[in-house]
Amino acid sequence: MQEKFGQLQAMEQNVQQLTQQKQQLQSSFFELESAEKELKTAKTAFRIVGNLMVQSNKDELAKDVTSKKEILGPLVDTKVLNPANLIRE
Repeated sequence: MQEKFGQLQAMEQNVQQLTQQKQQLQSSFFELESAEKELKTAKTAFRIVGNLMVQSNKDELAKDVTSKKEILGPLVDTKVLNPANLIRE
């Protein structure tokens, strides 16, 4: 019985960690979407490097944002990162 309880606790921790990771990915994805929209209308673009904001080439920055968004998109939408799938196991 204690072994099952320990397994349940471990599973709950995994679900909590997965939920936090998914929220972080979603937050990053939404930030990228916002940046992508802003870059379409911006006259100049800046990139944050450490504690500095450096003027960057707008087109290169837009490509970088789009690339990152393409990587994160499937992770945000995937059912693999759905905590409910862990509970069913």
